[in-house]
Amino acid sequence: MIVVGGVAFTAVALSWAAVAWQYIANLRDQTAFAVKELEVRDAASRDGRALQPATAPAQPPVPPPGDPWTLDARGLLGLGALAGLAFFIFRGASDALPRPRSNP
Repeated sequence: MIVVGGVAFTAVALSWAAVAWQYIANLRDQTAFAVKELEVRDAASRDGRALQPATAPAQPPVPPPGDPWTLDARGLLGLGALAGLAFFIFRGASDALPRPRSNP
């Protein structure tokens, strides 16, 4: 049961890490683009040139801090679901294990 729980935890942790990695890479790219655009706009304003409207896409809304469906909550919910599934699948497996003999 511990092995199944460890495998389930590892699967959930790896999926969470993959999603977090994609989010971080996207955030890094957006930040680099915003910095580049701000540098160009700053240089244009110092030279007295007319500034075009911003080309950066609008930022997606950030969930409030108390939002129960953050990435961590979904990961824990998935881990609980996998642990429950493992429990119901392997709960009868302990009957096949040899029982220790009691000494009278």
